[in-house]
Amino acid sequence: WVRRESGTEGAIWAVAYGDGKWVAVGAEQTTGFILTSFDAITWFLQLTDKPLYDVTFGPFGFIATGGGFMEEGVSLNSGDGLYFSGGEPGGSGLDERPNGVACGNGVCVAVGGNGGRIWVTEDGTNWVSQTQGHDWKVTSLATDGTRLVGVGGFGTIVSSTDGVNFASHVVATNENYFKVIHTDGGFLAIGSQGVVRTSPTGTNWTLETTGSTATLKDVAHGNGRTVAIGWNATGKAYGQFLVRESNGTWQTVWPAQNEFINTSIAFGNGRFVAAAYHGEVWTSTDGLAWQKLNVGVSQTILP
Repeated sequence: WVRRESGTEGAIWAVAYGDGKWVAVGAEQTTGFILTSFDAITWFLQLTDKPLYDVTFGPFGFIATGGGFMEEGVSLNSGDGLYFSGGEPGGSGLDERPNGVACGNGVCVAVGGNGGRIWVTEDGTNWVSQTQGHDWKVTSLATDGTRLVGVGGFGTIVSSTDGVNFASHVVATNENYFKVIHTDGGFLAIGSQGVVRTSPTGTNWTLETTGSTATLKDVAHGNGRTVAIGWNATGKAYGQFLVRESNGTWQTVWPAQNEFINTSIAFGNGRFVAAAYHGEVWTSTDGLAWQKLNVGVSQTILP
């Protein structure tokens, strides 16, 4: 892996790839920022009034969501990944802060809030709350194009084919999941204590053995490999990468000098891009070889 300096000291919480661009979002105290790159080397910085915690690419371009603690949520959207509009707390219909956002089947869905809230947008801008009648702690969403799958705390696993009506598929209430993605073999969820579960359809889930007790925060798939990132605190927070081969076996990779907690990872254009606290950005083509470089922001994008 190659370390890239993004030019910000804030925590990068999510990164996404689409339309030939990388977009990362994060938070620095009570404000936020958006980083955009065409090559994962040079990054363009845009500051936001509120913290941002997730970003996705879908039919409406890039959508970033977030908001302040115990405040109304914010949503920003961009067709080109450079200039974002929106960001007024609650102005888009997000009356609470969402934790995650994903798109599928022609709609985008945001989840979060204090009571497992779900919001749906059909235009990328205006969000409509969906009443579920459940206290699901959904923190992440993924789609295979026709089905949305959400995961979260206390074993929460839910799925939906329309983004409105969700069914529960809890398998272990003592497991906490932080991220779910769709790979060539189906859905894959990761979480605390090195837990990994897989499912071909998002309904029946199988536990995989990773040999790790790390807190896994994000995961991406590409070039025949799945890479999960997180940390295993032993006196201080050391970043850890878990790499899964196509045969289902896992191995642990510890990049040299990586002493920051890894928070997000994505795959696109033949490479993985991982981000961390203090604005670190790492890149790799195979998920195994990690190096570290220093690259600054070439331009600050003004709103």
